[in-house]
Amino acid sequence: VVPNRKLAPFLIAETKRLAKGYGLVVNAEPDAEVPSADDIYIGRAKRLAIPSPAQMSRPTTSADTYAYLLASKGVAIASPGGSVDEGSLAASVGDLVAETSSDWLMPASEFNLQSATAGIAVYGAELNDVGMPPGITVEFLGGVTDRPASSLVGVDLGFVGPSSAVLAFIDGSCAVVPVFHRFVTHVFVGSEGVESVSFELTPEEWRFESDQDLRTRLRELRVLVNGATANGVFLIAGSPDERESNASALADRIRVLKGFDPTLGILAAYAYSYAKLPVKVDSVRWIMRDDLGIPIFDTELLSLKSLAEPEVVEQLEGAIPFCPMIRSGWELLRVKGVELPEPVVLAQPFLRDNLWTSFDPPGAEILFQAITNNELR
Repeated sequence: VVPNRKLAPFLIAETKRLAKGYGLVVNAEPDAEVPSADDIYIGRAKRLAIPSPAQMSRPTTSADTYAYLLASKGVAIASPGGSVDEGSLAASVGDLVAETSSDWLMPASEFNLQSATAGIAVYGAELNDVGMPPGITVEFLGGVTDRPASSLVGVDLGFVGPSSAVLAFIDGSCAVVPVFHRFVTHVFVGSEGVESVSFELTPEEWRFESDQDLRTRLRELRVLVNGATANGVFLIAGSPDERESNASALADRIRVLKGFDPTLGILAAYAYSYAKLPVKVDSVRWIMRDDLGIPIFDTELLSLKSLAEPEVVEQLEGAIPFCPMIRSGWELLRVKGVELPEPVVLAQPFLRDNLWTSFDPPGAEILFQAITNNELR
């Protein structure tokens, strides 16, 4: 939202920025006149086609977790006092799990990466190519078993290490995701673009995991996350005060298994940021750095306090991917004084309005060429 007293300089600065992004160099100064009063605001609102969630206490048990998610879908299962009605829950949760933990939005568990130590699996769209820095080997391995319109790619990171990947789809658009040692990056694409991203240990790594209930617990948390992001935004239910409390509760719940799916840690950091809990954001940031051995762009960005910090460039040095994974992270870049590499700045006008970062064809072409030419990591 831009107040009118700041609108003229905002328009002038944005005009220059966008012109530069399109390669336009004009020796002229934009002019902006704002005749409206200072108490007039210009903003953008997006209506969500979902009912208001039922009012209920923070989710603390598995039953409460499902109840919280069902409430966001308009299924009233809480009594006036806020406790979960177990009878209503039993009648509804089966449909919920069937809907959200079906093959769609849930990673496949059976596939063969051959000798690759990392991988990429894409569901719902044809993958045309994968752009990664020189020194990384990418091998197309066909589709994922029993998943229509899917692609499986084996990745050997070699001496380069964890890296960004530009996934070029057959329609010319692209998504930007990280690829880590020992993990498969799972990308789910719908009609409007990328709908979900998750990470899972490679089949070879799963063999060394003794906790047999781990997959079930991961699935349960993904049900919660997919419900919170089902409308293309990161939705936290409740009144303004309750949203901060619910955001903290959601983050506490999903961060537990971030070592087995880094997506959970990234979304937990956004939820903590939403709840105004910078200490917890920083905690997630450091733990993920230790677990993965590399800084993650989103968690590093969220932990920055202001554009006055001199260590901004140093903190983001070597972070992957080379830009925010979550769309709302882009809105924080200028606030926190973060400058992106030139190819990303040129591609930014073609950024799609999705929860997960993806680009229309012109931006996709810029990024694909840049990363394969070793201009991005």
